[in-house]
Amino acid sequence: MPIEFRLKTPPTVEPITLAETKAWLKVDHSDEDSLLQLLIATARERCESITGLSLMIQQWVAYLPAWPLSSEEAWWDGVREGAFIQRPHTSIQLQNGPVRQIDAFTLWDAEGNASDYPAEQYLLDPVRNQIVLKAGAPLPQGNRMVNPIEITYTTGHEFIPGPIKTGLLKLVTHLYEHRGDDNNETIPIEVLSLWQPYRRIRP
Repeated sequence: MPIEFRLKTPPTVEPITLAETKAWLKVDHSDEDSLLQLLIATARERCESITGLSLMIQQWVAYLPAWPLSSEEAWWDGVREGAFIQRPHTSIQLQNGPVRQIDAFTLWDAEGNASDYPAEQYLLDPVRNQIVLKAGAPLPQGNRMVNPIEITYTTGHEFIPGPIKTGLLKLVTHLYEHRGDDNNETIPIEVLSLWQPYRRIRP
């Protein structure tokens, strides 16, 4: 079964402010501030969905049915000999980066008791957004029937690139001008082109 990723703690601030958005739209009243704040959050969520990035600080949980294993076969002169050899992966890929830190690495037993996998047995690769087991580290294992391994981690950019912010402002403009229209779900091509260089290929 694949690893499942769920948002635990959403961002408390947005990558573009209400003031920036109103200046961009040339809106000089406060009658629609609540609507604009909603559209800002919607634009950010769509950007994160398309790029695979966490624009602002937020917390995610990876739920693992088991630590992943790779299958290898023994071959000799084109004829397989022996059984499949399963080796544990030394790392797993975390989604919705950039990953800033690992907050918890929890193993659950069959009775529902939690224990921490020792922090000295793994490290975070912030460039590849991977959690990596150190050489000789024991295999993380839990006995709970459903998702016995949970990894909680914090993600988010330290700064937002200009093209992403411009794309957000353009998308908010599109959503604002087409609110109530049937085509307001379509993201303009000019916005997608601004975000394209930042898209990550999901594993």
